[in-house]
Amino acid sequence: MPTPTDDADRASLETVHQLFGSARRRYLLRRLADERVLSFDQLSQEIAEQESESDETSTEARKEVEISLVHNHVPRLADHGFLEYDSRSGDIVLSERGETLESLLEQWESITGVADAPKHTSVALSTQHVDGR
Repeated sequence: MPTPTDDADRASLETVHQLFGSARRRYLLRRLADERVLSFDQLSQEIAEQESESDETSTEARKEVEISLVHNHVPRLADHGFLEYDSRSGDIVLSERGETLESLLEQWESITGVADAPKHTSVALSTQHVDGR
């Protein structure tokens, strides 16, 4: 019979899997670990470039990435306390809790076998998505 601790651990593992299951969220977390503060514009452009099949990134592609960041990825990570968002400045800031993410992300990648390989920058998106973009 599962104990309350087992249920809590399972919920935590499911949360980690959901958070790291998106290549966009992994990229966002890695970039924040490197930079500590990023703007939505900068991050949207970088992700659109990473996902682009060509050397040029369309405004439409960048906008789609920005919308997914604003309405999905950033709020989800903020809800779990890993980052903060300043709507006035447009800055995304790694929280104190978020500083522990790099080791968690490495562990998650070794367990799942999903890892992101560099393309244009030191951190890149993989075509492997666990739960979509």
